[in-house]
Amino acid sequence: MQIFRIPIPDKKRNSFYFLSLFIFILNLIIFLRIITVAETYQKWVGIFGSLICVSGIILSYLKRKKRPGILHILHFILLTLTWIFLPAVIPAICIAIFTALAYLAGKERWLLIGESGIQFPSFPPKKLPWRNVSDIILKDLVLTINLADNRYIQLVLPPNSFARGETDFLQTCQEWIRASRQPDKS
Repeated sequence: MQIFRIPIPDKKRNSFYFLSLFIFILNLIIFLRIITVAETYQKWVGIFGSLICVSGIILSYLKRKKRPGILHILHFILLTLTWIFLPAVIPAICIAIFTALAYLAGKERWLLIGESGIQFPSFPPKKLPWRNVSDIILKDLVLTINLADNRYIQLVLPPNSFARGETDFLQTCQEWIRASRQPDKS
């Protein structure tokens, strides 16, 4: 069974970058305040938290054009543990939630097109059968899926999205659309 996997471009990368940078800078300011005011145990936790924030800021700056990776997630996990050791549960919960959201947002998303239909990477995954599709057009890396109810879906694809070629993809999709229109011969 032939399946086409098409990567969906990530438009939220810059917003994640600025939000994570803001969280690291805000935590750095708070940890510097803890270092100047706190007693010995909390001072060492504040120093550890400051080091995590500084390395997180540097990592965010160096990897700003990429998806949040395991090092980014690890920085947020360490930041959460630092707040737990402080003990400050509310900031730890907030950063843990942001870590989970960053993990979900950082996953690569793929549009899967196969013989049974088109599967969109949503939660829960949305499946579009071929009988609901009237046409598929691919021109200048813009994929347009015309639906039978006069709606359409458009995606701007990254370069080199098709390993086997665009014409093979379009011909195969047209065959699947025609096959879904044929009455069953049972």
